[in-house]
Parts: sequence; structure tokens; C-alpha cells
Amino acid sequence: MSVAHRKFTDVLDLLLVGLYHFARDLAPAHFLVLDAVNRHLRNPVPTAMLREAGKVLQSRRLVQCMFPLGGRCYAKLTGEGRMYVEEKRGSGITEAYWNDPSALFINFSGPSEAADPITEKDLADGRRTAEFREPALEIVDSIKSALRADESLDDQTRSDALSDIDVVFHQLMRIEPNLQAIAAILAPLADIGAIAEKVANLVDALNS
Repeated sequence: MSVAHRKFTDVLDLLLVGLYHFARDLAPAHFLVLDAVNRHLRNPVPTAMLREAGKVLQSRRLVQCMFPLGGRCYAKLTGEGRMYVEEKRGSGITEAYWNDPSALFINFSGPSEAADPITEKDLADGRRTAEFREPALEIVDSIKSALRADESLDDQTRSDALSDIDVVFHQLMRIEPNLQAIAAILAPLADIGAIAEKVANLVDALNS
């Protein structure tokens, strides 16, 4: 079935089956990246749908999700989600999984690592968080450097801008940054000529 004609309920069931399969030999604490699960579908769904799918599945208590920076959705099945797959509920996708997994997925015999498993502790670890956010954090550093080097700025403007960027940095180090707060901070900084392009690049990085 083409992506254009695929029902959203089928998308939900495909993701549930993928989470079930790739978590088969992982400890319960592990989350999987929905995008990584999606890459193994024979007909991947649009990436933009994944966060919405995660939210719907979580509202139905079939998965537990985390929504960190960059549009990703980390998910793991709840007990109810496991039962959903094992009892072959839904639109027929779960039954098809038990009949022939290869009909739904490519390289479905691969290890769980194929779906980028991670624990909540990993996301909370400052070093791991910095690793995940490295592109955005590099832009933050370049903004700081540009502000310090811009001789056209008065001391107060420079100090205020650096303080604002520090707030952005601390938001980025959180598991789930407040993107609305970051956007509100960055909006006036875009008016500073020396960093306008870098701020635009940071906004793009946060929305990618």
C-alpha cells in the first residue's frame, strides 16, 4: 500500500510491531528511536508523522515516549502495548507480523541495536546529551565567540546577549528543552547583525 493511501491506524500498528520486535532482547528500561524503526519498514512513513504517532500511542497507553530536541521521538512499549501485539489486535498488521515479519520489514532479523536503543539515564547524562546536541551546541559556541569579538556592541548589550545564550545552552542540556522558550530568546538576538546568520542556523538546527 502506498504511503498516500495508508491509514494512520496502520502506521500506528506498524510502529508498535517494530517496537515489539526490536525490543525483544533489550532490558525494559530501553527506549527506541521511532525514526530508526521506521527505516526498517518496506514502505517508510513520512518522518513528520512519527512524533504525532508517538503522541497518539502514548495517549492510548500503548507506549511511553520522550520527545527531546530535534524532532525525534524515543518510545518503548508498555505492558498494554506488548499485549496489543501478542493478542494480534488492530487492523491486521499485528497478525501479519506473526505470519511473516519479512512482508512488513526489511532486515527484520537484525539486532535490537538497529533501532538505536537508549535509556532514560543516557538522555539525562550531561555528556550524552551534549553528544546528541553537538551540532546545535557548536552554533551556540560560535554565537558566544561572535558576541565577544563584535566591537560595535556596547558592554550592556553584549552582556545581556551572552546571558540569553547561556539560558539557551542550559535549555539544550535538558532532556526535553522548552523550544518555545528558546525561540522567544532567539527572536531579538536575530536583530544583532554579527550573529543574525548564526541565530538563523541555530533555529534551523532546532527544527530539523
